[in-house]
Amino acid sequence: MVQQYAYLPTLSLSFNYSINAMTNDFKFSEYKWSPYSFVGLSLSIPIFSGGQRLNAVRQAQVQARELDVQRTNTERQLKIAIRQYLNQMETAMKSLSSARSAAETAQKAYDIASKSYDVGRSTLTDLNDAQYALIQSQLGVCQAIYSFVTAKANLEGTLGADFIDADGNVQLNKTYTHE
Repeated sequence: MVQQYAYLPTLSLSFNYSINAMTNDFKFSEYKWSPYSFVGLSLSIPIFSGGQRLNAVRQAQVQARELDVQRTNTERQLKIAIRQYLNQMETAMKSLSSARSAAETAQKAYDIASKSYDVGRSTLTDLNDAQYALIQSQLGVCQAIYSFVTAKANLEGTLGADFIDADGNVQLNKTYTHE
């Protein structure tokens, strides 16, 4: 838009007023002061610029289109990232559910192996294997929680706000508008 204004004529007005004195001493009251002033009016009409203004207008239009494309691309990338983080959170919740179920089963197996070992029906190796399976299942629970928290933090970083309130309810509509 600014480049298009280069085609318009311009009118300029200037004004200057000054008072001068010249002497070798600093007796200001005895100086002979000479006022000087001028007023100028200038009209500039652009006639020929060798295509410079036309190219500047075209370049500004191209830059505006590039910015629109970049904005659209950024919006698309943000929407994809939001969907990806929400999918990661959903997957982590499902993993957490199955990991908790596996941990409960491993806890029962460990309890059985411990009782069997106490009465002499199983070996220390069996007890250690059950304990190892229990620890692995508990690690799976921790990893699922970590995956969820990481995806949530990435989503919050993308959105720029926390989207889960103090009660644990998801508040996506209050944070941003989505399609």
